[in-house]
Amino acid sequence: AHRDYQGYLAANGRLRETMFGMLTNPRLRQVIGAFEEQVHFIRLTTLKDGAIRERSIGGNLALIARLEEGDPAKAEEEMRRLLETAQEAALEAALDAALDVGRAAASVSAVGPVAG
Repeated sequence: AHRDYQGYLAANGRLRETMFGMLTNPRLRQVIGAFEEQVHFIRLTTLKDGAIRERSIGGNLALIARLEEGDPAKAEEEMRRLLETAQEAALEAALDAALDVGRAAASVSAVGPVAG
């Protein structure tokens, strides 16, 4: 089920809830929670891509393994990789969206002025 888009979105959300639910620092929980809408939007726009979803799945499985091993340094390293993957995917999605807008604008201007 984690290989499909909707199923993985749900699983990823549950993982984040579980992981951040373990935090004992209330201020850190609040800061993370403040960005949850933006993170959810990024997940919606980037995890549609199967290759990105596979990288995310692999990274999350590695993160879980490091947490289970009780190795905070390696867990931090895995989390940084996941964040880098998310950042790259978000930038790529934003660039694709900008290119789509540019193409749409070019096709409208190629048609000429609209009679009023």
